Amino acid sequence: MTNRILALLVCLLIPLGGCSPLRPRAPRVLSSYTAEANMGFAPGWLLAYNMLPDAAKQGARNSILMRSVWLVDINYGRFEVAYYANKAAEDILGDVAVILLGGSTVFTVSSHAKTVISVVTGAVTGVKASVDAHWYDSQTRDAVVKEMQALRSAQLAVIVAGMAHPPSVYTMEQGMLDIQAYYQAGSISSALQAIN
Repeated sequence: MTNRILALLVCLLIPLGGCSPLRPRAPRVLSSYTAEANMGFAPGWLLAYNMLPDAAKQGARNSILMRSVWLVDINYGRFEVAYYANKAAEDILGDVAVILLGGSTVFTVSSHAKTVISVVTGAVTGVKASVDAHWYDSQTRDAVVKEMQALRSAQLAVIVAGMAHPPSVYTMEQGMLDIQAYYQAGSISSALQAIN
């Protein structure tokens, strides 16, 4: 009976040691992105933009690009909050599992059971450390987030500098490519590549 309870406890607590399904997700594209970026234009909004008089193009382009930056910023902000919250949940659940397993040795009479619980406690701790080391390339979340913020800031400077130029120099197409790069700069993979 004790072995069954111990096996059940192990099966329930191992996922809490770092392999939990709480992991950061890639930033989601906002469903309103297209509607906002189109700014009321018909489905051929780029053609409509290109037909604007030159004097109106720069303002229209800058407005569309700034709305796009705003939407990417909202999306990134949500991602960053979830990124930290998920890590906190993983750490807390892993620590609770280790504490419960360690505390259960007090109520166990058998030295064999105590040995098994100690091994499982070590395994939970090891799995959690391994996930941190290999999933995040031994980088702390703070380092990853700071790198994402630095990459985003550098890419935003490119967009803002481009918006100062006339549309003949900084085209709408180039601006939208820079918005995509701005979005990608806020990803974990971009940050890890830049760090390493």
